[in-house]
Amino acid sequence: MGGRVLSERSTDLIYYIAATEGHLSTLVPLIRDIDIEECEDIFGLSIEEGLTWSLRNSAEAYTIFDGRTPVGMFGVVAGKTVSTPWLVGSDTLTKEWFTLARESRKIWTQFAYKYGTLVNYLKKTNHVHLRWLDWMGADFYSVPNCPDIVRFQSCV
Repeated sequence: MGGRVLSERSTDLIYYIAATEGHLSTLVPLIRDIDIEECEDIFGLSIEEGLTWSLRNSAEAYTIFDGRTPVGMFGVVAGKTVSTPWLVGSDTLTKEWFTLARESRKIWTQFAYKYGTLVNYLKKTNHVHLRWLDWMGADFYSVPNCPDIVRFQSCV
């Protein structure tokens, strides 16, 4: 999957390209607080550590831009039968939800076909991602001894 234009507006483009660690310095200060909290609370990593690990271990990773500004990053860490999709973003992604939602179903399906069952965790307070994952058709499961965390899973 190469770069792709998601939306053309009169002022800027929303598009994604292959992610690099060079995108992190501009993106990290813009990331939503809930995404930072998830990385720290679930994985015990700062957002910088979590994104660096994710980039280095992903089979595919992309940065979403609004014009020249990175506003989100997503990818998938491939396993043999179960893989881990991930997404972090700024408030710009929330404002551009329709553009992201329309394209994300295609990407999600491609990830599932290529990498198998998709599984990850998120905080129950991440309402934006919960609604998006529900719309994507994910199933949700409680996590024993972790009342604030939910596991999601999706298969094709």
